Amino acid sequence: MERALALAFVLLPLASLAAGCTHEERTPRAEYERRMQVAIGHLQQRLGRIGPIDASRPARAARQLDETEQTLDEVADEADAIEPPEQVADEHHRLVDAMRRYAAQLREPAAAVHAGDTRILEQTDVSALDGNADLQAAAVQIRDRGYTIAPPPRRKR
Repeated sequence: MERALALAFVLLPLASLAAGCTHEERTPRAEYERRMQVAIGHLQQRLGRIGPIDASRPARAARQLDETEQTLDEVADEADAIEPPEQVADEHHRLVDAMRRYAAQLREPAAAVHAGDTRILEQTDVSALDGNADLQAAAVQIRDRGYTIAPPPRRKR
C-alpha cells in the first residue's frame, strides 16, 4: 500500500506536467496586446502600401488584390500563433477566421481581373465583403472587452 501511495505521488506530478505540455499556455494580456499590435500594424502598413484597388489599371488591380490576399493570410497566421487570453479567445479566433475568409473572398475578383474581366471591380466593392465586416466586428468586440490590439497612431513628422 505504501509503495502504491509513493508511486501515486511520483506519477501525479508527471501526469500534470504531461497535461500541461498538451495545452498551450495562454498569452498574458500585456503580451497579447503587444503581439496583436505588431500583427495589426503589419496589416495596416502593408495595406497602406498596396493602396486602394485601381480598376482603371487591370494589371495593377490584379497585383493589389493578390498582395492584399497574401497579406491577410500572413497576418492571420501571425495572429493565429498567439494563444489569446481566455477573456477574448472567441473574439480572437473570429478575427483570425475573418481575415482568412476575407482573403478567400478576394480570390474570385483577383482571378477574374487576371483573366481580363475588370467588370467585377465595378460590380463589387471589395472592402464591403462580409469577411472584412466580420474582421472589423471581431476587432471591435476585442476592444469592447478592454483590449487594445490596434497600434497607436503614428505621429506625423
